[in-house]
Amino acid sequence: MTYDLLEEIKAEYDLCINKPEKYQQKVDRISSLFSLSGKKRLKAEICPVYLFGKYRLTPFVIFGINPGYSQMNSPIEDQEARRSWKHYQDLYLNFFLYFSNNRFESPYYTSLWHFVSGLVNSDDRREHQKKDK
Repeated sequence: MTYDLLEEIKAEYDLCINKPEKYQQKVDRISSLFSLSGKKRLKAEICPVYLFGKYRLTPFVIFGINPGYSQMNSPIEDQEARRSWKHYQDLYLNFFLYFSNNRFESPYYTSLWHFVSGLVNSDDRREHQKKDK
């Protein structure tokens, strides 16, 4: 039996959407396990995000945990993610484009986008740089 990460992500998504109390307990246990307190605790009221971008097309994956919460961007992103499982998948497969199209500003995601684009020698990055000049 092979491990299917997408099945695991869907199970967490379903738990968040259909059993929010159980999801809250699970996230709280993880925060406690890592001794996270105050603003550093994981946000249990927000849909989980495990992967974003075209992860099946790249030779690498970057893991990050709790990169930050934006009072402006996060609720909008969460509302989008909760629309449906299909929409959730589309949102995070095209996450950098979504961020750009909605004019969200995030130093974390902008830096990450430039880093990943540079690794894969993306034409999108060169186009973005031309627009910035």
